[in-house]
Amino acid sequence: MARLREPSLANGRLDALLRLLVIGLQLFALSQGATPLLWGLAGVLLVIALLQLRKPAPDQASAARGEVLGY
Repeated sequence: MARLREPSLANGRLDALLRLLVIGLQLFALSQGATPLLWGLAGVLLVIALLQLRKPAPDQASAARGEVLGY
């Protein structure tokens, strides 16, 4: 939610790290016998979190600073 209110790079990384934490909890649940449906959800969330952790391209850096939104 913080990323939606203030679209900064730091908030995006925090969001990605929290997604990785959720994935870790899902993998723990799977190791304890949870439903295999969680594998698909964990895979999708992992890809999204890893894409979010990479450095933005130069044209996306201005969007991360809020210049595109007019701030």
